[in-house]
Amino acid sequence: MPFPNDATTPLLPYRFWVNNDLDVVSANGTIRYHLSNCGSINPDIGDGSNYQQVCEHWDEPPTPNVLTNTRGSYVSSPGLIAGYTSLITQIESFRDLEDFSPLLMYISRGINLNEYTIKLRAVGVSINLFKSNWDDSGTNVAHAYIFDEQKTISQVELANGANGHFAEIRAGGEGKTITQQIIDDYFDPATGRAKFIFEATSASQENCASNAEHCYLELELSKNNDQTFEKIISRIYMDMHDVKDYYRHITAGSAEGAFVFNSFDAEHFGSISQAHPAKLNIYQGLVSSEKINSDFTLFVHGWRLRDSEKTSFAETSFKRMYWSGYQGWFGTLSWPTGWFNKPAYIYDARQAIFAAPNLPNYDRSEAVARRVGIDLANFLNNDENFKAISNRHVIAHSMGNVLVSEALRHYTSLGVPGTLFKTYVASEAAEVAGAYDYDKDQETIKHNFYELTDEICTPDLINNRFSPEAAWRCYNLHRGIEYDMPPDLYRQTLELVNNEGVNRLRHGPTSDAKTNNAINVAPAGSSYYSQLNQAVDSIINFYNTIDSALDVWGFNQLTKPDSFGVGGWIYTNEAIDMQIAYVKCKNDTTSENCAPPIFPDNVHARFIKDNTHELIWNQTLNADSSDILSFIVPGRTEPLGRDDVLTGAIELLEYTASNQDHSAQFHGYYSELRSDASFRARYWNNLLLETIGEFSIDTYSSLYNGFEVQLGNL
Repeated sequence: MPFPNDATTPLLPYRFWVNNDLDVVSANGTIRYHLSNCGSINPDIGDGSNYQQVCEHWDEPPTPNVLTNTRGSYVSSPGLIAGYTSLITQIESFRDLEDFSPLLMYISRGINLNEYTIKLRAVGVSINLFKSNWDDSGTNVAHAYIFDEQKTISQVELANGANGHFAEIRAGGEGKTITQQIIDDYFDPATGRAKFIFEATSASQENCASNAEHCYLELELSKNNDQTFEKIISRIYMDMHDVKDYYRHITAGSAEGAFVFNSFDAEHFGSISQAHPAKLNIYQGLVSSEKINSDFTLFVHGWRLRDSEKTSFAETSFKRMYWSGYQGWFGTLSWPTGWFNKPAYIYDARQAIFAAPNLPNYDRSEAVARRVGIDLANFLNNDENFKAISNRHVIAHSMGNVLVSEALRHYTSLGVPGTLFKTYVASEAAEVAGAYDYDKDQETIKHNFYELTDEICTPDLINNRFSPEAAWRCYNLHRGIEYDMPPDLYRQTLELVNNEGVNRLRHGPTSDAKTNNAINVAPAGSSYYSQLNQAVDSIINFYNTIDSALDVWGFNQLTKPDSFGVGGWIYTNEAIDMQIAYVKCKNDTTSENCAPPIFPDNVHARFIKDNTHELIWNQTLNADSSDILSFIVPGRTEPLGRDDVLTGAIELLEYTASNQDHSAQFHGYYSELRSDASFRARYWNNLLLETIGEFSIDTYSSLYNGFEVQLGNL
């Protein structure tokens, strides 16, 4: 029997992933199972600069009290979710559609169902079907509900409406009998066709990856009370996997085991290992091995994620790259960042309730990220499978850019020919912009800081905002001299000299003016990351000028040296010692002769940990250098993720100042519009344009060309 629109065979099955996450609408910290979209819950966006978003679509972390499609309680949920007899009869949210595929059934008209029986059954795999209205005629493609918001909306409304849920067909079960009522409700009387979308609710049998002979969905027509009738059977062969089978996961460990009082601190374990390999490529057999093996993309997450969130960000990246047409290999690195609970829907001063007890958490995580960067460079440099792929790309998010940048910096010191990556995509990077572009000073941080006191905070007002020097002195204990601010180790390379038997950095005055003057006359290559072009061919900087998380990053620079929590982080030098002695003399009523100090042209930096232990700077990153950068030396410039530094800078248009939008590309739904633009999809499309040079929303359709289960005319 012919199958003109179904190209699947046991050796070339349809491959997709099991829908085993939980894509839901969360509003003000509560999952809204009855809602598929945020609707009017969020306020108006306006220009985005004050947008306080309280509702978002995302993957809810799996816990014992949270359901997923693969749990038995998901199918029968009364008592767990009020108003639902079975969650599997609903599409949870617009986002959930990213885990669905289109499917077409055809049953010849005129079959007498009093004489014949038609069964839909599954073998070796379980799927769940909903009514659909997709259109694949002309320039349309069946999966347009992924990238066309109007089709997203109409698809969910149809699927969650009357007769929207068709059936869950369980592997090895009785299947579903196609009755006349079903034909009337689902099949077009003119064409005999019915359109569906489906999700896999269980993986295919393990042996189906190599041969799907025993993993399929079938329509079977038999004649009632006639054992001699040769049954007519149509099959679609399916190889469904946990999405983890399609990507590689390497890990530097997890700090979550140290969970105490709703938080945990970052830890450095000193090595990277493989958590699981990629078992196969989702396009295996459909495109050439040469095409598949030409690209590998590694994703690196940022700060304050629990293990389940790290997985969600990685898997969302894989899925959205798939829907954008990526056909290469994908991998992710998880690393042991710290975490504390700070709900995304909380704004204003209320955030301080969650942040105040955990102020050192960020800097500890940054120190770990820097050290893991060294581990990553060494690991990848010794990984022959990784190096065998010619076009290697890395995507880093937020603090993940500290890790990746340190990895690239370390790679340049290994003396290895060639680059580690072809493309480095820096997204919302929480690292000093000036560290990448040493001769730019226009991106200097301007802090809003209003705690004015006498001469400390009055100078250097620029547009009613404070320059780094003035703001730093406002916030920190000051001594009112040009040597009290730690030197800018991000934008200049200082000389190490022997001082009192210890190698210390020598530097001049650290005021903004003197620092900028020193930077302007410094030779090219003086910034901290200036040599990254030896480790990567191109850097693409995705930035958002109003990113509120990175605004907080800027405030964190004011708190350095870190004065909160355990450990006294101190910066000092001879000039500071002289000033302290002078002030002490002036305050001593018995002293008569207190001559103002005459400061030297240069001083020797001393970085102190735990009030007593001196940290020694090394240009090749080590534990001491990592701590100096993370806990003591403030950045003077905007973070990379808020500035158009680097030639490959792409502004994240329609991204706002909401808490959620620092990670907008991983949240929401692919087709979501702002200002008539699919701003989330645009990120992934631009990413592929900059890495592999192309993206295509038609890739899915052109490769699979529709799936049709057909029963021929009788």
